[in-house]
Amino acid sequence: MLLYPSRWRKRYGDEVDALVEDAGADARVILDLVRGAVRMQFSTWSFPRLAAVLGIAGMLAGLAFSPLTPVQYIARVEMPLAGAEAPIATMQMLRTHVTSRASLANIIQDRRLDLYATQRKTLPLEDVIEQMRDAITFSLSGADHIAVQFT
Repeated sequence: MLLYPSRWRKRYGDEVDALVEDAGADARVILDLVRGAVRMQFSTWSFPRLAAVLGIAGMLAGLAFSPLTPVQYIARVEMPLAGAEAPIATMQMLRTHVTSRASLANIIQDRRLDLYATQRKTLPLEDVIEQMRDAITFSLSGADHIAVQFT
């Protein structure tokens, strides 16, 4: 009953208490009372107050569920194969260059990107390079594009 507005409780509180006491308070009755209290509160609030409360509730829900969502970044680019006669060979050549040890080591060690920060502290560079290499995929996108994706 404390969820209902005070004016409503003063007017109807004793009657509702007596009714609930006579009928019994099972889970269905309690849920119905809570639902009614929430509706009553929302109907008596001004729009700014309602917006503030719902905004704060949304923020708290976001904070509660954000640790449950995995942090994942996907970068994808499609490059045209202008005039390439052998797209598979071109893709293999690109894969060899992009996933080379030197190329990946430069990207991993670039302080501006700060990729694999946790792994760099605990693993040898070769293991981090292998993780990054596994996260890069190459595919043909249509007949005239190569798609490169990093997850």
